[in-house]
Amino acid sequence: MHRVILLGAIASLVAAPAALRADPSAPPTGGEPLPGPTIVIAPEAAAGQAGPGVVNINLATVDELTRLPGIGQAKAQAIVAFRSKARFVRKEQLLSVRGIGPKLLQQLRPYVALEGATTLRSKVRIKR
Repeated sequence: MHRVILLGAIASLVAAPAALRADPSAPPTGGEPLPGPTIVIAPEAAAGQAGPGVVNINLATVDELTRLPGIGQAKAQAIVAFRSKARFVRKEQLLSVRGIGPKLLQQLRPYVALEGATTLRSKVRIKR
């Protein structure tokens, strides 16, 4: 059996099942350790926000933009050219960049940020 520790508000809602408590007849308190290895889940991972990282399309270099799935040198340069005229305020604006259509935009969405730091460190490859 594995022990899962949820970090954040939800942790107080988790109680050990009767079969795993030291005294199965005692009511669950929510603070009892479970036997076995521990798996820690951070709040952002539990919320589906953890991942390989993002690229800020308003600040990224051509090299950083090419880490995005389906983006090579030409499309990265087109993104830089587009943003030199106007800052991206919505991800949907990528549809105005030559070579980016609705299907590619859907693949890009989880990896694109409009502000903050670029945290994606390696090329993302999408299985087709």
